[in-house]
Order: sequence, then C-alpha cells, then structure tokens
Amino acid sequence: MPGAAGHYLPEFYLKGFTERKGLLWVHEKHCAPRSSSAKHEANQQDFYAITSQALEPDALEQMYAKTESVVARPISKSRNALFTMTDDEAGNIRAFVALAFTRVPHYIDFVRKSQVAIAKKIFARKAADEAGFRAMAEEVRDRTGPTIDIEKARQMFLHKDYGLLHKSNDLTLSSMLKASTTVMGILVSEFEHDLIYAPEGSAFITTDSPVMTLISHPDGTATFGVGFGHRATEVFYPLNKRAAMHLRRDAKRQKIHVSADRVDEINRALMGWGQRFMYASSGERRLGRIFSQHAGSVRFGQTALMHPEVDLTEK
Repeated sequence: MPGAAGHYLPEFYLKGFTERKGLLWVHEKHCAPRSSSAKHEANQQDFYAITSQALEPDALEQMYAKTESVVARPISKSRNALFTMTDDEAGNIRAFVALAFTRVPHYIDFVRKSQVAIAKKIFARKAADEAGFRAMAEEVRDRTGPTIDIEKARQMFLHKDYGLLHKSNDLTLSSMLKASTTVMGILVSEFEHDLIYAPEGSAFITTDSPVMTLISHPDGTATFGVGFGHRATEVFYPLNKRAAMHLRRDAKRQKIHVSADRVDEINRALMGWGQRFMYASSGERRLGRIFSQHAGSVRFGQTALMHPEVDLTEK
C-alpha cells in the first residue's frame, strides 16, 4: 500500500544470514560495516506500489508475501544437510529464484532504462521519416498552439539529443513481471539443482542482487550475466549462510560439501552482482573492503544482459 516499505529481499531470507545473536551485518559499498536486523534492511518506500485503479496498490506486495510463505520453511531447513526437499519444494524454490532475480532495484532500474532507450529508438525512427514527422508535428502544433521549430525538433529526436523521464511505475512493474514469468517457466521446467554446503567456520553472503548467472569454460574462466535460455547457463543462489543452490539443466540434487576456499570463490563472484549492499553474518572490515572492490562488476545492459530490446532469456 502507499507509504509501505517494499522489501525486495524478504525478511525471512535475510534472517538466514544473521550471526548467532540475530544481528545482520550490512556492508554498504565504500562504507564501514554496520549491524542491523533483517526487518530494517533491503526495502524501499512504495517500491512495488501500483497506481492503476484496476488493482489494489499493494497487490504485488501481497503476491510476493504469498510466494515467500511457501518457500520460507524449505529455504530455512536447507541449512541442515540432513534435510531433503520434496519435488514440490524444489520446484517452488526454483520459481522463487526467478522472482528473486527480477524484483530487485538493479533489475527494475535496468527495465526502466531499457524502456527509455526503446522509446528513444522509436522516436528516432519516426524522425527519420521527414515527411511523416513534419505532418505529425504540424498536427501537434495546430492542436497545442505554441510555435514549434519542426526541423530542430526532428534533429533532436533523430540524434536522441534530449532527456526522457520515465514516470510510469506500473509499466516498469508490468515488464518486470513478464520477465519473471518467462524466467520462472525455464527454471521450473528445465533446471534441476544441487545444494552446496559451507564448512564450519565459513559462510555464504548475499547481496542486493542475489541471483548469479554464468557459463563456466573449460579453462576455468566464466562468463557472467548470461540469459537463462542458454543451454550451458548455471545459476547460483545463496539460500542462507550455510547453503547455496546451484541450478543447472544436468544437476542431480546432490549435497556437495565444499572447502572454505570454494565458498570464498563463490562469495567473491556473488559480490560482483551486488550493486550497493552486501549482507553477511560477519562484520569483518576486510570482507567489506573486498565487496567494495567487486561490487557493481555485473551491470545489466553494460556487462550483462546486453540486449534489452530482445527476450532476456533468448537462446
């Protein structure tokens, strides 16, 4: 509802990354770590507010709350390596990962910028048709009254030499939900998972953009930020400080106990997906410095998901 704080990382989820006393350590890029609680982090005012009168203002927030109630138990239980997910629980979590990928500020900002870029491209195509643009501009001039320098306006649109302010949150959220549905269909129908467990004394972190996609190469390198439709795409999603989900098309639902070095390797990769915040069970300053070095390495439209005008899951 208007005035409500939209949690883009659920409170139950962040609780999985707290220390024994229940404190959540927040590492903000280029800032000293601070202790907080899951309730007070990863939210923005009216983040999912809908203005259309056809829906309740908090309809999207309610939908997210329902999905969270379904997966909260198995995600929490996954901290124990003896816990075995049912088929339904595994499928629900894969669907939840799709929502986790698209509901965060980084992705929503990408959608908004992509919509502005597409609009400018459409206007440029119209401006390229000199006769058509002139007729349209003359119609606008006759209707509104003010004098318009038609050729100056045409050149402005043609060369995209102007700013365009995006004000429709409903349009952005609608596009975000369409992408969520597409990704969800792929993850639920095509992917399986393994669970990766951190050893005692080691822990996974999460960030304000917690879903990582990549393709691993034979030489040990990886390409990050790939679409879900590629046959070789892998997905990492930290479930809590003890367990991370590794999704692949050929995964076998194994429970894999890895070394502390491997956890550190995964954490560093996850940090690159974080844009401003990392959440951890440790307030170690060194951890925060590493995050500041890596944060923002993955930027949608710049170093990842490079083609915003096509299907983001295109093969």
